[in-house]
Amino acid sequence: MQGQPISNGLVIGRLAKTGRTSSNKHVPLIIHTPDSEWQKYHDAQRKALQLVDELRRDAIEIQKSKKSLPTQARANETSDQELPEVMSSYTLLLTDEILSERIKDLVFGQSLDITSAVLQAFKDVRSVVESMGDQHIREKVLDLDACEELLLSSLSDSESLQTHQWSHLKGRIVVIQHPCPNDIIRFHQVGVAGLVSETGSHLSHAAILARSFNIPTVFGAEGILRMSSNGQQVILDAHEGKITINPSRTEQRKAEARRAVELMMQQKLKSSAQSVARTVDGQRIVVFANANGPVDARALKSSGAEGIGLLRTEFLHLNEHPAEQTSFIGTDEQLKVFFQLTAESISPGWATLRLLDCGGDKPYPPNNAMSMREKQNTSEGVFGLRGIRFLLAEQKLLELQLRALLRANTSGNIRILLPYITDVSEIRRVKAIAHSLWLDIPEDERGALHYPRFGAMVETPAAAQMLDHIAAECDFMSIGSNDLTQHYLCVERDNPNTQNLYSSFHPAVLRCIRSILEQQKHLDVSISLCGELASDPIATELLIGLGCVQFSCRASAIPLIKEIIRKTDVDEARRFAEGLLRLGDAEEIQQRLQLRYEELHARLLTAPGSRIRAS
Repeated sequence: MQGQPISNGLVIGRLAKTGRTSSNKHVPLIIHTPDSEWQKYHDAQRKALQLVDELRRDAIEIQKSKKSLPTQARANETSDQELPEVMSSYTLLLTDEILSERIKDLVFGQSLDITSAVLQAFKDVRSVVESMGDQHIREKVLDLDACEELLLSSLSDSESLQTHQWSHLKGRIVVIQHPCPNDIIRFHQVGVAGLVSETGSHLSHAAILARSFNIPTVFGAEGILRMSSNGQQVILDAHEGKITINPSRTEQRKAEARRAVELMMQQKLKSSAQSVARTVDGQRIVVFANANGPVDARALKSSGAEGIGLLRTEFLHLNEHPAEQTSFIGTDEQLKVFFQLTAESISPGWATLRLLDCGGDKPYPPNNAMSMREKQNTSEGVFGLRGIRFLLAEQKLLELQLRALLRANTSGNIRILLPYITDVSEIRRVKAIAHSLWLDIPEDERGALHYPRFGAMVETPAAAQMLDHIAAECDFMSIGSNDLTQHYLCVERDNPNTQNLYSSFHPAVLRCIRSILEQQKHLDVSISLCGELASDPIATELLIGLGCVQFSCRASAIPLIKEIIRKTDVDEARRFAEGLLRLGDAEEIQQRLQLRYEELHARLLTAPGSRIRAS
């Protein structure tokens, strides 16, 4: 059977069919006083937040331990940046003041027990959200369902979140109709070997969690519940989205051999990861890492990263105890993070930190003017007050972050990246604020610091067209392929109605990237490429052909990306890229890239020193 690849992996095991792991039947607790019921709510809220934090840490540890696979399907390359956003949305909901006030009113004003109050409050909010016309807002119902279940499970002290209730699924390839986020949480906790569903979206929270927890997953295998039985032997090839039920002995041997090849390839890539990457004809290509939170410098360096090309600072929305957070994290706390976990440990490599990028399709930080305004008017949309626009509107938050970055730059390797630039005036305003803050630092302290470099994200058509003017204000630039794609194609990447139209391989997007990179030779700035495209191994040769000499990608993808660079001839890559850009169809471009990559992958496997050949 064929489905949609969600999270990579090749698994051989027994099949287990299951329904929803959470129950909608909740028995109200014994009612005591409103005060005691309200205390139960606070206890449940704390437990739910603790679980969310544990899940976030689990996923981070999994990401650290991931090794580059020989076939890095694009489905896996969003989890690093999406998991913090999912967990952030859960935390924001669990600590939402309006929702809490509604629950409190039901407990104290209407004398409901806390379980009934939670059910009623979530029902009220859900009805409002479902009535909204905006698709992105309506999808928040998934967040509501997940957070409601987390609270109710914590309230009842239910064992539905415990592993022993679902222990029969351990090590099995689970088949389900439609998984919700809480199902993925349970599957992760119990240790399933793989997951197949009949429905589901690549961009759903369930998919994001499956990728983050490294569960080999395929969605959209229509009819598999009807055509399969418990206990059947299954080969789940989540790289290709293929499910083979009752495989022949030959098919199983081939799958086992392929798995052995993958393990061998992992070791081979790991052994050469820290060597510099030069093309066949000697072109030096720099490979940075993307990061979404505090950086493990040893793990980063072992991956072969030559520094941090993009550190997303959105993780600073939340502290260790989100329920206790009353304001955006202060300068001193940020200074500690930046100093200890980035610049100090990464030096002499660059530590490129992007200023807070929120708004539009990304949540605002809690307890600030815009987050309150968002609750009142949720029609911001993808083109709302986001990125640098938000920071300039909320200048206190911008100053907190800039002040910390200025004081943290003792090693001189911090670079500050400005998100969502559309006009040079935005860069000038930020630089003016930074200069003013720099002068506020006592002169004796300034003597031990270095003034940071400033750069801009090129992720809007306006920035792409104004590249020369933007370059005049910057020390470096970074192409954000994710946003550039959705803005160029007028397709929201998280809109299920148009997600099939979102492709960074669209010739318009590729031509735009080529135009940007071609201008690099006339500008006195370096330009790197970050986003999903940089981490996709089928795109590496193409990007080199377009002129990319700096990649910033997921740490786990770096060993494979560097190995592909070493097998690439620049002149040949240019000719290959020019041929692709003459095509007018994104799907055809992607298919040709996949075929080209498979040929290269076969050469990697059969190169001298490899003891196992591809079956």
